[in-house]
Amino acid sequence: MELGFWIVVTVIFLYDRTYLIQKVGLGHFAECIFIRLSLIISLAYLNNHYLIPEYFVNNRYFLYFSSLMLILATYISLQSLYDIYLYGFVIGALNHRNF
Repeated sequence: MELGFWIVVTVIFLYDRTYLIQKVGLGHFAECIFIRLSLIISLAYLNNHYLIPEYFVNNRYFLYFSSLMLILATYISLQSLYDIYLYGFVIGALNHRNF
């Protein structure tokens, strides 16, 4: 069941990012998929296999939600840094060359 979920997430993500193949090529497309899926899978597994059993199940709700917010902030920061790299430097450099 869990594997099926990640296959569906990956297929949706692949479909959503197909425009990158035309813009920056297959290499950056694969890089984008790998980085984004790695981040989301890490977030999900850290929450499911560490935060929930360690804090939520033991009624330590403040620690659970604080840790979850910290992990979400880290996830958003890393994803934003990658977006700056991809859309600012890679795609931005391609757009400047085309003018």
